[in-house]
Amino acid sequence: ASWLSAETGHDVAVCGDREPLRPGRIYLAADECHLVVRGRQDVCSIKAPPRGFHRPSINELFDSVAKHFGGSAVSILATGMGSDGVEGMNRMRSAGAQTIAQAPESCVVPSMPQSAIRAGAAIWTLGPDEIAGALQTFASHARSSRAQASSGASPCERAGDA
Repeated sequence: ASWLSAETGHDVAVCGDREPLRPGRIYLAADECHLVVRGRQDVCSIKAPPRGFHRPSINELFDSVAKHFGGSAVSILATGMGSDGVEGMNRMRSAGAQTIAQAPESCVVPSMPQSAIRAGAAIWTLGPDEIAGALQTFASHARSSRAQASSGASPCERAGDA
């Protein structure tokens, strides 16, 4: 965790039983545990059997995000081996989330994002710099939507139909 924090400049936490979700913080699963969100405010490591030979499994995390955050979430499958994360990314896409696979040609090990692309789980296929820009766009759109919703304008007025 300390190496990742030094490399990224972000706060990094290895999750225990329950950690509050904080903007800008990176969460890691504890050894031999899955990382999942509980409700919309907490993240935790859980002891559970491996899923598809993986523990932690990205599918477990993505499934919990789809359940608790639905269309307000974003999932990214980046360089990696195998197909862990594809089922969960499909659930996130079905829940209305934005789903991104790293462009295989930019990957050190492309099989995870390739699996997501082949399965139709990824809405977007982007290179690393494009992923960063997409995240900024999604975050800006979410902030704008929240501001409009709290302004008291009717949905028609917000959409420009008034």
